[in-house]
Amino acid sequence: MQVRRGRIDDLPQLASGELGWAIDTRQLFMGNGSPDEGAPIVGNTEILTEYSSIVRNPITNTLTIEVTQPGHTFVDGTPVYFAGIEWAAAQADNEATFAIGIINNVEGPQFNVILYGTTNLSGFVPGTYYYTSDTVPGTLVDVAPDKTNLVLFALSNSQVVVAPDFGVSISGQAYVRPDPMEISVGGATIGTTFTGSVQDALDKILYPYIEPTFSAFTLVGQATILEVGSIVASGSRTFTWGVTSLSRITPNSLSIEDLTTPGVSFPTVSAQAITPTTLNVGFVNQVQKTTNDTHTWRITADGTQSGDFTRDFTVEWQWRFFYGSSTNAVLTEAQIEGLQSNALMASPIAIYDLPPGGYKYIAYPATFPASTIFRDTATGLEVSMTSLAQVSLTNANGVSINYRVYRTTNQLGGDVDIQIVG
Repeated sequence: MQVRRGRIDDLPQLASGELGWAIDTRQLFMGNGSPDEGAPIVGNTEILTEYSSIVRNPITNTLTIEVTQPGHTFVDGTPVYFAGIEWAAAQADNEATFAIGIINNVEGPQFNVILYGTTNLSGFVPGTYYYTSDTVPGTLVDVAPDKTNLVLFALSNSQVVVAPDFGVSISGQAYVRPDPMEISVGGATIGTTFTGSVQDALDKILYPYIEPTFSAFTLVGQATILEVGSIVASGSRTFTWGVTSLSRITPNSLSIEDLTTPGVSFPTVSAQAITPTTLNVGFVNQVQKTTNDTHTWRITADGTQSGDFTRDFTVEWQWRFFYGSSTNAVLTEAQIEGLQSNALMASPIAIYDLPPGGYKYIAYPATFPASTIFRDTATGLEVSMTSLAQVSLTNANGVSINYRVYRTTNQLGGDVDIQIVG
C-alpha cells in the first residue's frame, strides 16, 4: 500500500484518516477529519516516529519540539498551538486554540516549542501563574480569563515551569514522574519523584520543608559569666525561648533538662506545649562551681519531619585576673587585689592595658599554664618579665587559689599594652 508523499513544505490538508509521508524530513502525518466527524480542529496530526523532532531533556524532564517554520513571527515566551500544518499563536477564546506549549530559543525560522518541564525564560514575576489571553493572540496574562488555559508558573524572573492545562484546575491535574530527579530545584532534591498533582509538585519545589529551630533559649535574670564560687540560685526560675517554623513542630513535644548533671538542679520536664514560650521550673538545688567550669541546660522539641532539634543555655564560671602598675617590687594578696584593673577571664592569652609608672604586674590563677612570651603590642618587641613567687588569694565567694604573679624586670614610666602570647 502506498500513501500520499512529498516534501514537508508541500504537505496538503489530508483527508480524514489519510496518511501523508514527508520524504525530506521522514515525518508521518494523518488527516484529523472534520468537526462534523468529531475532530476538535481541522488539520494534520503527526504520528511520532524515530525521526520526529521531539526532544526530551533527561536532566530537567523537559519535553521540547524542534521546529523550522519560515515566516513565523514568534518571540520567546509566545504561547502556541498546532494548527494542523504549522504552529500558530494561541488564544483562549476557543478551546481549539488553547496553548499546548510555549516558544523558546527563536533563531530565524527555527524555534523550540516547550511542551512541559522547566526552562529558562525571562520577563516573568516569580511566584505568578500565567494564562493564555482570550483577547490578544500569542499573549500571556497573570489573571485567568473565563476560559482558563494555564500555561506556566514562574519560579524566578528567569526560570519557569511549563505545564499547560485546558481548563482543569492546576490543583487537580496529575503530575506523575517516576524517574528520580538528577538535579535539585527548590525544595525538590536529587532523587525526588512525583506521584501527585501539579500543585503538589509546585508546592514541593516552591515551599520546601524548613526545619524548625530554637531562635533563643535563656534562664531569665541569669548571667552567663560568673566568678568562681558564685551560685545559680534554687527556687522558682523561668526559662524562655523562641522558635522558627512553629507549624512544623510537633505539639506538646518540648522538654527542658539539666544536661551537665541530669536531674540535679531540677528533674527533667517533658511533654510541654511550645507556646506560650515560657516555663517556670522549680530548681530544687542551687548550682555552684569552685573552679573554672561550665553548666548547661538544654531545650528539645520534635520537628514534624526532621526529628529532634535543640538549643543550649550555658553558664560559665571564671577566675578573676588582676593587672596594673605598682612601685613595689613584691605584692601582697591585698596589693594584688588592689591593682588598677581586674576581669573575669577564661584564659591568660590576652592583651593587658597597663597604666604609666612603676612595675607592670599581671596575676592569674596557677591552674592556668605558666607564660613565657610577653610582647609590647606597640613595637612587637618582647617585654622582659619576672615570674615571682605564687601568692594565695581568696575571692569574694571564699574560694582560695594560688596565683602566678608576673612583673616587668624594670619599672616603666609610660603606659603599655602587654600581650601574653604563650
